[in-house]
Amino acid sequence: MSMNTQRRRHGGSLLAVLCLLLAAGWPQPAGAGAPPRRPNVLFILADDLGWADAGYSGSDFYETPNIDRLAREGAVFTTAYTCPNCAPTRAAILSGQYPPRTRVYNVGSLNRGNGKPPLVGPPQHQDAPAAVTTIAETLKKAGYVTAHFGKYHVGGHEGGRATLPESQGFDFNFGGGPAGSPGSYWAVKSRSGAWQFGRRIGPELDPYAAPYDAAYLARCRFWAEPNRRLPASLAGTKKHVGDALTDAAIAFIESQRKSGRPWYVQFHQYLVHSPLQPRPDLRAKYQAKRLARPSRIGQTNVNYAAMVEQLDQSVGRLLAYLTDPDGNGDCSDSLAKNTLVIFYSDNGGPRGSTSNFPLRGYKGMFYEGGVRVPLIFWMPGRAPHRTHSAPVIMVDFYKTLADLAGAPLPDPQEQPLDGVSLAPLVFGQTDRLPERALYWHFPGYLDNRAAPCSTIIRKAGDKRYKLIYYYETASWSLFNLTDDPSETTDLAATPATRSAHRAVAAGLVADLRAWLDKVGAIYPTVRATGEKVGPPQFDTASFR
Repeated sequence: MSMNTQRRRHGGSLLAVLCLLLAAGWPQPAGAGAPPRRPNVLFILADDLGWADAGYSGSDFYETPNIDRLAREGAVFTTAYTCPNCAPTRAAILSGQYPPRTRVYNVGSLNRGNGKPPLVGPPQHQDAPAAVTTIAETLKKAGYVTAHFGKYHVGGHEGGRATLPESQGFDFNFGGGPAGSPGSYWAVKSRSGAWQFGRRIGPELDPYAAPYDAAYLARCRFWAEPNRRLPASLAGTKKHVGDALTDAAIAFIESQRKSGRPWYVQFHQYLVHSPLQPRPDLRAKYQAKRLARPSRIGQTNVNYAAMVEQLDQSVGRLLAYLTDPDGNGDCSDSLAKNTLVIFYSDNGGPRGSTSNFPLRGYKGMFYEGGVRVPLIFWMPGRAPHRTHSAPVIMVDFYKTLADLAGAPLPDPQEQPLDGVSLAPLVFGQTDRLPERALYWHFPGYLDNRAAPCSTIIRKAGDKRYKLIYYYETASWSLFNLTDDPSETTDLAATPATRSAHRAVAAGLVADLRAWLDKVGAIYPTVRATGEKVGPPQFDTASFR
């Protein structure tokens, strides 16, 4: 080996080390911890990823090195909440409003119960209302270029084109339409010989639909594992839309790199939603791993496991690009130093695909396993690594991003916002949020997973409780989440525990009732009589 070659390799390795140090937030720039001014924002939303599906949050089977590194370096929220299914979560992110305001409660309708249940859910919306000023519109007014990638699902139904991304503040839309899943994750060859994805995805990702080839495989870089490469066995095989979506997002951000304008990329992966169609290399890996080292917590579905790692690879490729855009080991052109990355999921992990252990329940339920998800904010040198236990929820993103962008909020008389800005907490200006309650209202049915109910999480004394009211039976459940996060003991189930917690329950009910009135909640009707069911009733004498 020549001396010049040695020098080049040695110099390249030093640049790579410097790149890793800078990406990890060292050395800290002056004013580290201060909220950035008009940062780029990459909002990564996984579809159906459960609270325990990442390595850092408890998985003993799925491999998520890139998400785990985000957690090691970023601000981690251990009690982050969503709605129990995707559409209301997505509408809440866009609007900054709880479902009773947008009327988006459920996928499809509020009458997805089995058979003829005793109550009938009211009409609802499937689309975030066209009249809402979305977070994309708010950021666009502040000078941002806005782009949506992947699953949208809250436009193009009753609202038509007026509720699709292009009409809701997004300058660009890659794959976002009415569909709730891609139908198929694989590109197909048309009669004309062009590779394309199906109509449920749309044509915007078709330029990235060509089969994998050697040059593509060589270009792929991973943030947490920079020496990893996609296997040569993929060459010549059909492109997976999870990878194509990442290709499109990287190409878009590269096109904006020298524009001087901040950008908001809403990167909403189709992964890990059904149909469970992973890349074959990852499926083979987890088939072997299940035989050699099976999960002890019930994470046994190899197709789901493979899709979780493919999601992680997508995150890793995006972060590798942001950290070192041209991949030469010199991070002087890094975008990471001025880009806030948010990683979140739209609801809990689904039954039959994964385990949310130690949490109770699954997607579609109001137990913790249905509504509690991973959440990480990452911005090297700005957002200090810290673990936050403050409960946060999907309506908080609107005010957080508007705060960082310096963007004016909508008129509260026309569009009241329900969340708070998390920016002071994420960027170290405070170590706590003001105490508040989180709320859910679901006036219909989701097969056997959810029936009409209203829910509140709030602190009483030094404990945090969850109270659920069931409209079918006019009954309650009460859980002490501080001592019993797995919700194993219903404190409303026995006379002794009911009596001991009557004052706690009364306070929670009063708060919940006031919130339901404030947001204009709608209620189901009795199937047999057509009478409207009223708001929650609480008998302090018996707490029944």
